[in-house]
Amino acid sequence: METIRIIATFTAIAPENRERFKATVVELTELAASEEGTIEYSYYLTTDETKCLMTETYASPEALSAHMGHVGHLLGSLFESGGSVDVNILGDAPDSLIEATKDFQPTMYSLLASA
Repeated sequence: METIRIIATFTAIAPENRERFKATVVELTELAASEEGTIEYSYYLTTDETKCLMTETYASPEALSAHMGHVGHLLGSLFESGGSVDVNILGDAPDSLIEATKDFQPTMYSLLASA
């Protein structure tokens, strides 16, 4: 089964939203750490704290769907405090992910080759 990966960049974290954004990321990361199918779940903040790169890797589309059900209650806060977001989805995305991210107009990538 193919893994699925999400790479997203929050491109404009406003100063007044930074602490809320960071607190939400900590809470999300703590929840993701307990998930069996979550392979990677990382956030990288620029030194000026205005942008954040998020990388997530899941063992399967089903693991990603389970993750979304586990942390869904926090996603509104993340997207509200993170400003605009550029979303890239790598792998065969489940319908639930396509629906959840449609407003962000994600770029979808299917695996061409891998070593």
